[in-house]
Amino acid sequence: MTTLVNRQPGRLVNFNASAQHYGEWLRGYDWQIYGCGTYRSPVNDNQAHAYLKRFFEHLEKRISSRVGFFASLERRYSGCGMSPIPIHWHFLAASENPDPLFVARTARYLWQDKFGDAKVDPYDESGGAGYYVAKCLTLPHCSTEMRFPPFLAYHGSADLIQAATKNPFVPEHLETRASGSYLRYELFPAA
Repeated sequence: MTTLVNRQPGRLVNFNASAQHYGEWLRGYDWQIYGCGTYRSPVNDNQAHAYLKRFFEHLEKRISSRVGFFASLERRYSGCGMSPIPIHWHFLAASENPDPLFVARTARYLWQDKFGDAKVDPYDESGGAGYYVAKCLTLPHCSTEMRFPPFLAYHGSADLIQAATKNPFVPEHLETRASGSYLRYELFPAA
């Protein structure tokens, strides 16, 4: 825990302006699900990319619909609430199937059956999932996979910096910046 001279407990938080704007861009699509998937056993980058593509192929067959997605591979320990593993995916996806709960349950089952642990939920457009998927996009160790079929049209703002000024997920000090990383001290919530 970091403590200031006045003894107010808090923490340093790193904000990356480009990642925030990528998150704003991702919010411009009608996603159905948001997920995180890990692997049962260690995989390398090439295997992770191949398995992700295979996952979406299986999902399309299972739900009888094309699937569009954006996924970022993170190389930090996460376990989706289970044992941590160093390589895992964060993803947003949409299909032409009208039932997001069915798509989420099917995606969770498929990932867990074939690859490892997963947390997959219906997408909440008022939440911060797009920002979470975008959090590592500006880091040198991050890689992505994406597919944007015609049914997944962009309806977000053409001016992402202007849109950021109205978005509660973009901190005030980043609203007009397009690049750079900024540290900020945030107090812990009062008990």
